[in-house]
Amino acid sequence: MKRRALLSTVGTGLTLGLSGCTSTADPRSASTNSTQTSSPTTSDSLAVTDAGTQSWVVGNDFPDSKAVFGEQGKQFLVFKMGVDGESMVAYDEFEIDAGTTYTPTEYIGIAETSPSLPYGPQYTPSAGGWVAFHIPEPLDADAVTLRWPEGEYRVERALLDELATPPAEFAVREFSFPETYEAEMTATLTVENTGDVDGTFIGAINQIGIDVDITPVAEISLDVPAGASESWTYSTTVTGSPGEEMTLDLRWSGGEREATVTVE
Repeated sequence: MKRRALLSTVGTGLTLGLSGCTSTADPRSASTNSTQTSSPTTSDSLAVTDAGTQSWVVGNDFPDSKAVFGEQGKQFLVFKMGVDGESMVAYDEFEIDAGTTYTPTEYIGIAETSPSLPYGPQYTPSAGGWVAFHIPEPLDADAVTLRWPEGEYRVERALLDELATPPAEFAVREFSFPETYEAEMTATLTVENTGDVDGTFIGAINQIGIDVDITPVAEISLDVPAGASESWTYSTTVTGSPGEEMTLDLRWSGGEREATVTVE
């Protein structure tokens, strides 16, 4: 069962940080997550301290807005690297061997921004951090090994099983404000997992209007069992001149949806 552990593309040498971008192909879309905590594998100053998988990641698509990044049929495999002192290994010297060799993503979202991952910032030789790869979902591999100069880390069986699990599928059934205006408004999101496995719905919400052109206001990580529906709410103060509109723009792997309220 893939569960939530990263909030949150890629390939070899990216210009956008993903080998895909915000997906709008199918309103029933995948997002599954898992982490693995294990005994660190060390090589001089480097150690793998955590590892996990996630189908979709929240990141900046512009400096003032966020979106969900990923690609149908792919997942992120993320390693947290601990550094004792300072490593001599550059980010692009990591690779994974899963029968096929994969190189790490350059960045997630737009360059010079931090995606929503629980592992801190991207890896640097002086501070460590995350190293991410975009690989097939599900992954058919008997073994997966992270390698770097003079070191390697073999992914454990539990995470291998998660990597081999098909993704969950989601449908947004509701995203709306109440019909009656009040200064304090609550938007409700209802998501159904239409797939056969438990999963985590990942989304981002930007506000449009009422003192701002657009700005990120919320990120969503909602565990939904297979065949079930779950709801999530977002409350905000909506004040302004009568007739002004404020819109919440929901973005997820299946597309976009808006909820709008008009000041009375």
